[in-house]
Amino acid sequence: MNINDLIKENKPFEIKKYDPAIKNIIYFICEKSGEIIYIGSTTNLQIRLQSHATRVEFHGKSVFFLVCLGPKSKCLKKERELIERIEPKYNIQWINGEYCPSIYKNISIKKYNEIGKKIVAFLRKENISQASFAKRIGVSRQRVGQIIHNKKQRNLRPTTIKKIASAIGLSVKEL
Repeated sequence: MNINDLIKENKPFEIKKYDPAIKNIIYFICEKSGEIIYIGSTTNLQIRLQSHATRVEFHGKSVFFLVCLGPKSKCLKKERELIERIEPKYNIQWINGEYCPSIYKNISIKKYNEIGKKIVAFLRKENISQASFAKRIGVSRQRVGQIIHNKKQRNLRPTTIKKIASAIGLSVKEL
């Protein structure tokens, strides 16, 4: 998607250049053509952009800011919606050679519940405990319990998703 198309359709938000007084910013890194290649959010844009400066793929690119007035949760929700809809090419992570979209960090209730059911089926099939499974994937037994019972947070690190998939014999996409 082109940044100009996004500007036209996001009337309630204001796209502008950087102002250090503004917090909760969604930012876009774009090709010179205007194609959005990365979407992020931050409360400290200068520090966040400095961390991107080490990435060669972002050198010489334009940055635009979508000011998201309101609480950080609103900003994160809007960022997630934009990533899911636009699918910028650098909003991904490669983990052990497999594509793992960054949007998996915050997965839907339905998907989180499905992962929990697959873990339960695996535990029953292999006759192993939650504690043993947790040790295999490098998380606490309580965290495995949260996933199985669909409790608390629904965010998983892409590396955790990869470890869960590997432990139960599925690809990330199948999970």
